[in-house]
Amino acid sequence: MNRRREAAGRQPVTSISLTMRSLLALGLLAIGIGPAVNASAAMTGLASHVQLTVTTMSEGGTQHCFSAAGNYRCITEQPSVQGTVSQDGTTRQITIGWVGDLPRRGDTVEVSLGPLWGDIAYQADWPSSASIDLLIALVWLIPGLCLAKRTYLARPPRRVRKMRKTLATV
Repeated sequence: MNRRREAAGRQPVTSISLTMRSLLALGLLAIGIGPAVNASAAMTGLASHVQLTVTTMSEGGTQHCFSAAGNYRCITEQPSVQGTVSQDGTTRQITIGWVGDLPRRGDTVEVSLGPLWGDIAYQADWPSSASIDLLIALVWLIPGLCLAKRTYLARPPRRVRKMRKTLATV
């Protein structure tokens, strides 16, 4: 890889630097890939639709206040539904944010369950929460991809490219 970087006019990286860059890029990609895939599957209709049996629900509106770095902040709890989902012979407990009228305890509602780990479910008739999750996942994915590209697929600096182009035309 260092030969490729030197051919591109970039400074070679040490083994420690390469390890740190690789771990950082891998970490950023690992954080973002799960939510991005699950949200994309829910938005495109490829996520499996399962029945959620409601066990508890929260109407939200409760404020939790705390002091952080000298600032007093309050967060308002959003409405949510907690229930059980049976899929592939296993029963799992899932909590999802809810928009609209809350179902009652014991009701069965349809949710889209993402294909990757994390039990990320989306309200089947409200796809906008999936698009918000996708945008948040891109905050992690884009820097991870950019770091991996700059580390492994180094491109010559602009001044070197211009100089090479000038020498090629002469």
